[in-house]
Amino acid sequence: MLHAVVNPSFPASGVTHSLVGQFSAGLPEGVRELILFKKNNLELWQIPFGREGKSPLSYVASTQLNAAPVSVAACRPSGFNVDVIVMCLDDFHVSFVQYDPVFMRLHTLALVQLDDREVVNDVCPLHPIMRADPTGRFVAVLARRRHMFLIPLLGLNRADNGDNVSGICAEDETKNNVKETTAAIDEWGDEDDYKGLDTEEDHSTPPEATKATCILPEEHDSKFVNTSDGLLYVGSPSMFSIALTANGSIRYVRDMQFIESSGEPILAFLCERHPTWAGRVKLVEWRTKAVESKMLSSQVVWVQISAASTSNQKLLLIGEVDDVPYNVTHMTPVGPFAQISSGVVCYGINTVMHVTTKRGYGVYLNNGGMEECANGKSSAMSFGKVGWFDPQMETSTALFKVNLSLANCTAASVGTVNGMLQLLVVSEEDGVVLTLCVASQGSSVQGIHIGVLGTGCYCSSISSIGNQIFFLGSVCGDSCLAKIDAFHSEVAERFRIIDRMEAVGFIADVDVVDCTSVAENGLSQLDGVNSPSLDDVPYAELLRRTTLEPMPSVSIAECREVMDLAVCVGRGGSGSLYVMRQSVRNNVFRRENVNAVSAFFLEYSHVSKRSRVEREEVEGTTHLPLHLSPPHLLLTGLSFTILFTVRGESVQHVRRSEFLTAYRTVFATEIPWLNALLQVTEREGRIISCDGRNLLQKFTVVPEREVGKKRLVKSASAMANWMSLFVLVEDGTLLRFSLKEAQAAPTKEVFAEGVTAFALWQEQRRVVTFSTNGAMLISEVESSEVHAVFPQFATLPPYGILGKDASTKNRVGDETFSCVTHAEVVTLRDKDTVEATALVVILATGELAVYRVMSADTFGPLRLTKSMHHFLDNKAEREVIESIEMKKQRLQRERGMIENDTQLMRQYSRRIVSFDSIGGNAGAYVCGQHPLFLFWDRRTRELVAYRHQALGPVRGFVPFRLIPSGYVYCCEGFVDFASMNTYCRPGGQGWLTRRIHLGVTPHFVVYHPPAQSCFVVTSMKEPFRPQRAPFDVHLNIVYDEEAGGIQSITTEVPACDMPAVAPDAGVRVPMVDRFEVRLMSTMDWSCTDTLVLEENEQVLGAEMMEIHAEKDAEGDHTAPVCVVSTAFPLGEDVTCRGRIIILSTMRMDKKWKILLFHSEPLNGPATAVVGICKHIAVAVGGTIKLFRFDWKTRKLVVGALLYAEMYVTRMSSFRNYLIYGDLSRSCAIARFTEANHTLNVLGKDHNAVSVVHCDMMYHDRAFGILCSDDERNLLVMGYTPRVQETEAGRPNKVLESVLSLDGEYRLPGGCLVKSLRFRSLAGNSSVTLYATNYGEIGFIVPIGEQANRTASWLMRRLQMDLPHSAGLTPRMFFGLSQGSLRTAMRAKEMLVSAALLNEFFLLDIPTRKAIASAAYTQLERVINVATLIYEECNLF
Repeated sequence: MLHAVVNPSFPASGVTHSLVGQFSAGLPEGVRELILFKKNNLELWQIPFGREGKSPLSYVASTQLNAAPVSVAACRPSGFNVDVIVMCLDDFHVSFVQYDPVFMRLHTLALVQLDDREVVNDVCPLHPIMRADPTGRFVAVLARRRHMFLIPLLGLNRADNGDNVSGICAEDETKNNVKETTAAIDEWGDEDDYKGLDTEEDHSTPPEATKATCILPEEHDSKFVNTSDGLLYVGSPSMFSIALTANGSIRYVRDMQFIESSGEPILAFLCERHPTWAGRVKLVEWRTKAVESKMLSSQVVWVQISAASTSNQKLLLIGEVDDVPYNVTHMTPVGPFAQISSGVVCYGINTVMHVTTKRGYGVYLNNGGMEECANGKSSAMSFGKVGWFDPQMETSTALFKVNLSLANCTAASVGTVNGMLQLLVVSEEDGVVLTLCVASQGSSVQGIHIGVLGTGCYCSSISSIGNQIFFLGSVCGDSCLAKIDAFHSEVAERFRIIDRMEAVGFIADVDVVDCTSVAENGLSQLDGVNSPSLDDVPYAELLRRTTLEPMPSVSIAECREVMDLAVCVGRGGSGSLYVMRQSVRNNVFRRENVNAVSAFFLEYSHVSKRSRVEREEVEGTTHLPLHLSPPHLLLTGLSFTILFTVRGESVQHVRRSEFLTAYRTVFATEIPWLNALLQVTEREGRIISCDGRNLLQKFTVVPEREVGKKRLVKSASAMANWMSLFVLVEDGTLLRFSLKEAQAAPTKEVFAEGVTAFALWQEQRRVVTFSTNGAMLISEVESSEVHAVFPQFATLPPYGILGKDASTKNRVGDETFSCVTHAEVVTLRDKDTVEATALVVILATGELAVYRVMSADTFGPLRLTKSMHHFLDNKAEREVIESIEMKKQRLQRERGMIENDTQLMRQYSRRIVSFDSIGGNAGAYVCGQHPLFLFWDRRTRELVAYRHQALGPVRGFVPFRLIPSGYVYCCEGFVDFASMNTYCRPGGQGWLTRRIHLGVTPHFVVYHPPAQSCFVVTSMKEPFRPQRAPFDVHLNIVYDEEAGGIQSITTEVPACDMPAVAPDAGVRVPMVDRFEVRLMSTMDWSCTDTLVLEENEQVLGAEMMEIHAEKDAEGDHTAPVCVVSTAFPLGEDVTCRGRIIILSTMRMDKKWKILLFHSEPLNGPATAVVGICKHIAVAVGGTIKLFRFDWKTRKLVVGALLYAEMYVTRMSSFRNYLIYGDLSRSCAIARFTEANHTLNVLGKDHNAVSVVHCDMMYHDRAFGILCSDDERNLLVMGYTPRVQETEAGRPNKVLESVLSLDGEYRLPGGCLVKSLRFRSLAGNSSVTLYATNYGEIGFIVPIGEQANRTASWLMRRLQMDLPHSAGLTPRMFFGLSQGSLRTAMRAKEMLVSAALLNEFFLLDIPTRKAIASAAYTQLERVINVATLIYEECNLF
């Protein structure tokens, strides 16, 4: 059985929902807050008005949820001074949360679990609809589009009101369900489909004459859990089966909205009267065969919540508006304007309309909409022609205007402008940004006008900030903050983007690429047919067109050093390619074979003459004259110091200087106020001239008699503002030296005692010290007074607040914990302004913690919040099958190496080195077994960790400012002088990215190693013509009637004489994707060649695989080719054809071109393709064919055939095993035997799973099949062979077995659409990289039995002991959905969640030990699992 861990690495970045409100109390006037939901990631941003020259969006905080909400809303219940966030997680779970500005996290107010017993058998693929009442009194949830739950919010719960709301409250009153039924009239012939539903009434009656119908709630058992000590009082929810009441007038609900009302709340339902189909026909007269047809239509039903202030709410039907066009998809609530009451605006494909409780007015966009409006018979609806603000748009034939459709658009109400109701609308298809104005005349709507502001803005949510500023969130690309003034005189000012939020968005495909140049990767010149030496040879082009370039021979280690991840993202004009990597890479230009542990770069910074004179006048200090000298570099080991002079990129060893070279240098820096240099060794300090030749002053830090009493210098640091030097001695004494004069000896005083580590807070002129009892103290430099105390901070608590004890209560007895050994205060500066501050702490155990420092403000005092945790010096112990003696020797050898490296790390006095600019980034570097770059993300003002790709553990680091992006780092036995590779820039979340804009929609990316280029499959929209495939020929057979045979057979190439629909025809022009294949060089991402595919040809898959190349003098070898599978879908009445295209590359005119090597027509669509054993496996309909390329005939020959009886959506291979998935019947595994040309099915899964992707994973002797579906489920299936014994001497027969469901997991970041399998560093396991459709990238790491047991025990314990955001229990939201009895599945175990492990390590150490002890394991074992996951996921 295979066990695995799911580790999300790059979260989804596209915005799915957005909310605007006031979520924090005490905000300055004019500041609005914005909540962004990026799938399961929630972010809080502030938008202060009037910020000039800076980004208006200011990041505040973020949190990661265990599930992605399907619907969100903001409301303000009675008694609250801030808005509450309401999230609907699925059909039956609602969470109420509030932002806590002190701890900068979400505070769960209440959880509501709705009763699902009555509706669990209803199958509805649509998400629930949740809406909040504008007055904050109710939240309505429509589950399965038939059952509405009404949740009353009774406001702020007071302690003295006597209400008991603690615990779990259930419904305490029995309610009767009143259903009004009438006799069914069987005249349409399909009334059996409406069993249980009431028949329709006569809607010819005007709405004013309709009698109000009362809907009473039903019995149910909904529950809510109050988790905030009674802060939010939630009443008992009421359940209404709206599809079975009120004469069946509310059926098949498409949308539900609250509208503004001065009295009781009013709900609007957009619903259908009949299910979705084209129409119905009934027979009127039998003799004449006369029939009557009834076209389908929608309606808007208005419902009022009666008795809202009591516990017995009722629903009153107060109005209906019929004959709404059937293609209307959703509504937007709008307020009253002029003399028109509140209502909704409905959007359809060809129409848009404004509807109130009694009547409605709509406009049509084209002739199709005019026909829909002409068929309407209701007196409550009236229609007219749409008006355009721009007269040229009336006659425009632009395709975006002709095909304008507001179905499924995103819209938001702007308010009343110039007496008209204005809305901002963004269409779904072409991303057209519109302003929609509703004009009135008296108490009725006169007309609707539309103004076009722009195109190409694919939007998923719109939030009105105020002052004509809107946030447009996009789920498939970048979001933006824009100022919209539709009536501005200048066209450019009507839609002006103020700020842009970059996002990856939807991911279509990923692949591994090499972006280095030939000179960087060290590869030799090209050999073979593509060698430049053959350019002038006759018939060189013919040779290259008939010969394939072999696969380059590169080792796995060399590939991992240079491989990047190419990602296809975006849609339409926003389509792009992203190049992503996890590590910061080096461009090494010099290497010195020195076994150093520390490095110091001494560069004299020029101080202005005026500042020196001012200091002399104020303090009376004397300075030496300024001498210009080259910078110096100090490399120090355990017992030596080497001085180098730096001139440009060259360094020269200095043999004669006043620097001590026989001791380890603990600290060295320049002293600008003394025009000198400073060196501090383990015993003494020296002040030396700038050229290093003159000794100015010498002072003793540790007396000679106390050297052997642990009195050596441990670390040191200088504060230039106070001209002081702080030195920490090993016994815990922190000394301060005054360096005001170069001629006099520095004054020495004891600053603090019992100190294990310290850091200087230069901007605040304070010193941060860590004492032996684990407390952190912040003291003033001048007076040495303690400003703040944080007790037990060495336990790494999740937060620390001044004046509050955040220490854990789980500490037992005299249990001791590791002390802090290194600390650093890192600041982010913008010129002279400090924008953010962070505290970086390292424990003696090698744990790294980064705290976000928040100064005292209106929300609270000085506080620190842990933002990151990392293990620096831990190495994972892997499970290896070996003998006991071998294991003992291996463990002893590994522990010795770790102890040696750890001891050398402790000798380095500065493991955290701050820098102002490396590659344009500020931050800090952390040395260790797993070194890190901590770069400031200027958008979020937080430190983000990026792995440093070094050859081993890094002991020392120093910026090398003479080289752009340069630095020096010390490893075991050598020191590298390098510069940062700036090909990719830090993009947040631990990944470096580079964006290549395409301007078209990318679908697939396939890397071709010989040409170091990528095949990128893209598409653009074009008008549709019913053109068949060129190989789909017609056979004209002429029979000879006299002879009785066939006279002749001729083929007719299909030709389409039907032109595309003209844009001026007055109807929508059908569009289709036109695909093409681009060849893009990965060195500069320029397009070198393009292959345009046939008209109506859709690409369904593209894979890189190896096939047998033509034999030469060197023997057999393989060649990489790109195989593209396509289809020609033209409709249900035309047989769909397909083909596979084999592509390669050839070199012509010093550029790489696409070589169309072979094209194979197929009788059906090629739905999936993969390479297996140098064969090409293609799924055609229900058949899987394995093709082999025959070099003699230059054709594809079928090597094996399998009638799978499945519609294969995805295939993958591993050695000679083939895994394929079906559209609705899960996946299966088969084995290919090349010797006898057979493909035998070994196992199948019989669950109803719609497979999106499938692959194979392995660990040691266990393997499993990874499968994902369209509901975010991740399945791991196991295979157990079923063997039938045969006669003696004959091999046993392998029978088909049933795959077992071993592991389950539900990805919160979307559906897995692509995975890449890599070999583990240990060599006995695989590591899978996955990408979801919403942009999440992560890893699936198989682990051993022992590690899984430890992690599983801990996961079960974390269900109870870990506070989860929004109260989402991982067991319920990470496991498979049990909402439907038909599709519910349960695996043997749930995959381990690395996200929960990260939250576990954000807790303090005593709590971690207590949880691990309760889970019957040890904290060290849990750390080993976390380290193993980290090591396995460092691939890029």
